[in-house]
Amino acid sequence: MGEINYMVRILDNLAENDENLIYVLASSTILNDDILKHTFLLNGYTSFNKIFTSFHFDKRDGFPQDFLYAKYIVIA
Repeated sequence: MGEINYMVRILDNLAENDENLIYVLASSTILNDDILKHTFLLNGYTSFNKIFTSFHFDKRDGFPQDFLYAKYIVIA
């Protein structure tokens, strides 16, 4: 769990600017947008709202348009 806390701390620093948005291109039980948002909240970071909601099934949900507006993309 220490690795994800370290990653969240780095992402929080990167997302300080209002234009720095994050997309999580991962959909597993180890890492996904929901896990990252909750980790932000549990550690008291306010930039959790900079994380786009991920599309988990391309065929059902389509290609994520938010992906194109993210400055940072988290890949597992």
